Amino acid sequence: MLVTPALLVRARGLAGVRHGRGFTLIELLVVIAMIAVLGTLATPSLRNFAANQALAGASGELLSAGMTARSAAINRNQQVVLEPVDTSAGWLAGWQVYVDVDSSGTFNTGDEVLVKGPALPDTVAMNTATITNCTSQTHFAYRPDGFLLLDGSTFQNGGVPLVSSVTSRDRCVVFQRSGRARICGTGFETC
Repeated sequence: MLVTPALLVRARGLAGVRHGRGFTLIELLVVIAMIAVLGTLATPSLRNFAANQALAGASGELLSAGMTARSAAINRNQQVVLEPVDTSAGWLAGWQVYVDVDSSGTFNTGDEVLVKGPALPDTVAMNTATITNCTSQTHFAYRPDGFLLLDGSTFQNGGVPLVSSVTSRDRCVVFQRSGRARICGTGFETC
């Protein structure tokens, strides 16, 4: 007897039978349900994480702007100011660093804008709570020697106090009389 491939297939009982290599509909629905449950559980954590990251990003940008202003004041040997773009709206509307050519302390036509920052995210607000050494200031002017220009003798350390409207985590970008800046807040560093 001659053995052919078709005869071998019949002998093994595999003729005409195809084995599926996928998932059944029930298995697929169970996996989708598990993903939905895990996604529902993770959503609040992700929202809090995103809000805290927005606060950290806003604080970091203001800190960087302060360092840019100080560096520019020293390098250009001129007064440089960091202040809100719109002083009536405050820091939430965005900020700018400019060379104060006439040393007036206010932005005028002849002043050179070095950097502008965007409006702060909706999840970031100004903190009205009292934080030690974080007295809210409307602008910071750096002298050519890198020190802050003091408004009389009352200025100690000033800052921009921020808070997350979602998680209530707070941060303060503190500007010291020496011109140095740092970030502090609850759970981060004491001011």
